[in-house]
Amino acid sequence: MIIVLTGGTGLVGQALGQQLSSANYKIHLLTRKAQQNTPYPCKVFSWPDVQTEIPPEAFPKNENYGVIHLLGEPVSQWPWSKHKKEKIYNSRFQSTKNLVETLKKQKPAPQFFLSASASGIYGEQGNRPITEVSPISNQNLFLQTVCKIWEEEALKTSSVCRTLILRLGIVMSYKKGFLYEQTQWLKRGLYPLVISWRPHWLSWIALEDLIRMMVWAVENKSAQGIYNAVSPHPILLKDFYRTLSQKIQSKSLPVPSPLFLIKWVGGEMTKNLLTSCKALPEKALSQGFVFQQSQIETALKVIRNTACTES
Repeated sequence: MIIVLTGGTGLVGQALGQQLSSANYKIHLLTRKAQQNTPYPCKVFSWPDVQTEIPPEAFPKNENYGVIHLLGEPVSQWPWSKHKKEKIYNSRFQSTKNLVETLKKQKPAPQFFLSASASGIYGEQGNRPITEVSPISNQNLFLQTVCKIWEEEALKTSSVCRTLILRLGIVMSYKKGFLYEQTQWLKRGLYPLVISWRPHWLSWIALEDLIRMMVWAVENKSAQGIYNAVSPHPILLKDFYRTLSQKIQSKSLPVPSPLFLIKWVGGEMTKNLLTSCKALPEKALSQGFVFQQSQIETALKVIRNTACTES
């Protein structure tokens, strides 16, 4: 089978591409750059602007294929200028809208369409356990709005093929992203700002488990709809920092800071990213998916050992 893949040059996309390739899937990579180096074999198709026509030759005419859509501008880079927010919005909504409209015209239609989303769609949820059927708060946060319209567009493919949406938590990897950035702070003897007077839940997933869940979703033909792609064991932010400090033998000390001060310094980005969400992967667990790195202590150890082996 051929997999048409967007976002295949990012952290998740590269790891997924390697796994799919090793499982004998052929990959058609849609990317903004015509010349692209990837750690996995693929045919590259240039899609420089998500609002322009997608190269029709990227979609097979005589073979079964599916589509995995991971394209999205990183959200953790500060500051959130007007231009940055436009890139976050367009990379998700406009790319999905264009892709969905294109897929509806394809003959044959894809076997499935899998799109990424984010657990940030739930907004601030405090201590409440959150499953796929939990109500989404009406806080009108920017990332919530982006996720809502992102998913609305993706679900339009349900009329032509099996459709899946994975709401990703924080993806744990020492290569880049949240875990990498926090580790660099701690190694410098600095401790990230911690909200100390109220529980702040972090929904997370090890990169390896996320890739396994994506492949499981692709190959499990009974899987469809929305899934929380998170560990079954969310962790309090302060406990995450304590555990990470122990794993890398950091002597940094926590610096509790008032929430209003953190939001004032970080602006809109911080208001969106510092939401407490205790998301649970109830649907995937009920359908038989098994996590291999569900506890943060185990995950950090495995991730670190993997990083040391690859370096």
